[in-house]
Amino acid sequence: MIEILGAILCALFAGYYIFVVRKTVFGVKMIVFIALSSAIAFVLSMVKIFSLPHGGSINLIPMLPIIVVSLISGRGAGMTSGLVYALLNLMTSPYILTPVQFLLEYFVSPMIVGNANLFGIKGRKRILAGGFVVLGLQFLLHFLAGAIYFGEYAGEGQSIWLYSFIYNGSTTGITSILTCAVLTVFPLHIFLKNKDLKPPAREKKIETEVQN
Repeated sequence: MIEILGAILCALFAGYYIFVVRKTVFGVKMIVFIALSSAIAFVLSMVKIFSLPHGGSINLIPMLPIIVVSLISGRGAGMTSGLVYALLNLMTSPYILTPVQFLLEYFVSPMIVGNANLFGIKGRKRILAGGFVVLGLQFLLHFLAGAIYFGEYAGEGQSIWLYSFIYNGSTTGITSILTCAVLTVFPLHIFLKNKDLKPPAREKKIETEVQN
């Protein structure tokens, strides 16, 4: 039953991605921007500050480039960056238990971060709110997957939910906090000056939308 629900969730997210990306116009500079950002995200993910068994680790804010793509170029570009990052991540021997767990943790997880422009880019508070929400959703995915698929590793008498919260809080949670901290000072306005990185509907919005 859990696998069926997970499969439905993956299918719904795939449909959402297709719906959004079909409305996105990918210019040459935007494609290069997505490719470079995804590659940087992958390199950052390889820098492990601390590692735990079963694939968990504190990384050097790999989701920041994907968030930046979303804020600058929109959700279609942001989720595509997350998809490219996921494909690159397959080279690192992913920890796979079931197809659904694999899709949720290795594809939906980074792609959902590509929705960071949820509240727009007018003001630092909106930017941080968007980043906080998508990173929170990413944590929720790993938390649920941890309890459902890795609960057997919980200590004797320990709740699988508490185990997953501690495990993922010590890895994904800390990485997300570090990402939000850097996002508060990230010079987003530098990228906003290049209108070729923005989707056509937003080309007329100038860099002054981001206010510190």
